[in-house]
Amino acid sequence: MLRRDRGRSALRYVARRGLWRAVALAWPREFLQGLFDGDGGVGVAVRRRPVQFIVVVTLDNSSLSLLEFARQLLTDLGIRCPWPPRRKRRRGEVCVIRGRRYRLRRDCWELRVWDRDSLLRFAALVNFRVERKRRVLEDALRIMREHRSKRKRVGAWLRMYRKAPNGRWVPGTPGRPARSHSKRR
Repeated sequence: MLRRDRGRSALRYVARRGLWRAVALAWPREFLQGLFDGDGGVGVAVRRRPVQFIVVVTLDNSSLSLLEFARQLLTDLGIRCPWPPRRKRRRGEVCVIRGRRYRLRRDCWELRVWDRDSLLRFAALVNFRVERKRRVLEDALRIMREHRSKRKRVGAWLRMYRKAPNGRWVPGTPGRPARSHSKRR
């Protein structure tokens, strides 16, 4: 029985008892949405020389069992992601999150969805509820559909977005093209 006087929350109880698996199996899409909204993101790599336009959806977590479970749910929905995940940060490493410094107690792993068909399927079946993440993914996929060449994709992206000092892509000023902070050769 859950007792509030011990300082436990209902979510902590669910997490510690492993009941999240039952929730995930009952509502896989909603579970994945919550997981990707909290620990996921969209990465867009853009280069002019050599020309590159790469879109990737990522899920970062220190629990390999959670990432493996998420991968299985994604696979059941027809979304491919390679295994094993990439080690993003190592235990003991210092990272900055929203201006605060943290020392990692565990390795951090990154699960990736990057092939075009899986990205389209992810957008159709799971997607993000966080507006900023959803907009970036939808804009990137629209550019991939509308433009065949990487050069045109890069140009279209840079007209819509610019790189902020924190490394995130942010919408450009309306009426003016977005500018990249990357060095030009």
